[in-house]
Amino acid sequence: MLSFSITSTLCEGQIGVQLLVSTDGSCFSVDLLLKPEDLL
Repeated sequence: MLSFSITSTLCEGQIGVQLLVSTDGSCFSVDLLLKPEDLL
């Protein structure tokens, strides 16, 4: 079974995104921290 969740937060002008992926017996997360100027 593969399951994943995406959590996003907006704090002090920064956008934080956490991607959590879970599989059978393994789990890993990816944290991304974005600033608005990086998207321009």
